[in-house]
Amino acid sequence: MIWIPTNDREYHEWLVKNGKGYVINSDKALKSQSLPMIHRASCDHINDPSTQNYTTTQFLKLCALDKEDLEDWIRQIDKRELKTCKSCVPHS
Repeated sequence: MIWIPTNDREYHEWLVKNGKGYVINSDKALKSQSLPMIHRASCDHINDPSTQNYTTTQFLKLCALDKEDLEDWIRQIDKRELKTCKSCVPHS
């Protein structure tokens, strides 16, 4: 099941409660060539409580405990190539 937070507070709460989950960082316009990218929920690139605007600007976060759910969303909705974070390596 995929959950899309509507604000940073919800997003950070989900990360705290679901540290073994996965997050796709994408752009709301679905046009960036460097996105979408999948991360572990614990990855420092998408999990810094002092950082703001994770969800309130041009970015979109898709959260799930099952990375296959996120991969399915990419294939069905986004249709761009899913990149993998080289720091947290969620596919290892």
